[in-house]
Amino acid sequence: MDLEESAITGSQKSENAPANPVSEYGRSCLIKEKEAQRICDRRGLNLVTVRPFNIIGPGQEPVMMVSEFARDLASAEKFGTPSVIETGPLCTRRDYVAVRDVAGFIARVAASSGGSRLKDVADYWRARI
Repeated sequence: MDLEESAITGSQKSENAPANPVSEYGRSCLIKEKEAQRICDRRGLNLVTVRPFNIIGPGQEPVMMVSEFARDLASAEKFGTPSVIETGPLCTRRDYVAVRDVAGFIARVAASSGGSRLKDVADYWRARI
């Protein structure tokens, strides 16, 4: 199993989307994914790639949007003060998935056989900001 970054697909957020990295980081992830596939092909192994998008949960860096919102709300509740949460545009759609859901999804994919060789966790959870 290859746990890969969504940066490989660029702005296309689908398991069926062709690779279209728009950054050096995404291109390096694609190189790693292709190398993993090459090694598995050479050894006669099956490879399933999982591309989770926007994983959220405990321990997340406070610079990420969801954890920043949670921190601001918790601070307001703790100190009994109203909280103003500054945001960017709220009209975009993003895929968020809880870290526990990603772990469960990976376990189910690892235990199954057959189906697509590329699994996109984000296809199962989508929310408007």
